[in-house]
Amino acid sequence: MSEAEIARLREEIADVDKEIVGLIAKRLHLAGQVGLEKKLLGHPIDDEGANDLVHTWLVAEFAYARNWSHVLGGTRDAPHRRKRSAGAERSTTDPHP
Repeated sequence: MSEAEIARLREEIADVDKEIVGLIAKRLHLAGQVGLEKKLLGHPIDDEGANDLVHTWLVAEFAYARNWSHVLGGTRDAPHRRKRSAGAERSTTDPHP
């Protein structure tokens, strides 16, 4: 791999990082809007069940993506990373039906 290729890949990573930050900001804004609407309707703002579902879904999606990183071109295989067992499936419980 050349120095130019490393620089190009790092720029691409920086672009992805900017997209991630933008998406997180958008999500926080939308969650704030949901909170305002709930407040107007007199509903409790904090919903532990929904929060737990989102957290579980995100963890499962991250684990799935991490286990498939080699398909996307990832080359690192640290010893602490566990391989998917045969028959293990991606989470299909989407908290955003």
